[in-house]
Amino acid sequence: MSIKFTNHFKLANKHINGMWYGYIMIIQIKKCLTDWSKTASSFIPWIGSIYIFYWLDSNIWSSETEHRGKLSVLIMLLGMYASLHVWNYFRDDK
Repeated sequence: MSIKFTNHFKLANKHINGMWYGYIMIIQIKKCLTDWSKTASSFIPWIGSIYIFYWLDSNIWSSETEHRGKLSVLIMLLGMYASLHVWNYFRDDK
């Protein structure tokens, strides 16, 4: 991920003590970590649906369960759909 320097960075080079430079770096690091955490949290619904599928498949469902394949696809689709909406929610903030 590349760091985009703003006009504040040009001002920071003019300061001798480097105080502005450190402040701008903290802002950029905070922005990178915030973007990463938003992206990572958008995968939580999908990972949750994978866990639900695993739990159902190992504890409750058997190979004779009716409509097992359709329910599996439905669970995965709902998890992916929820992840997409969470990701769009975070991306609309910009």
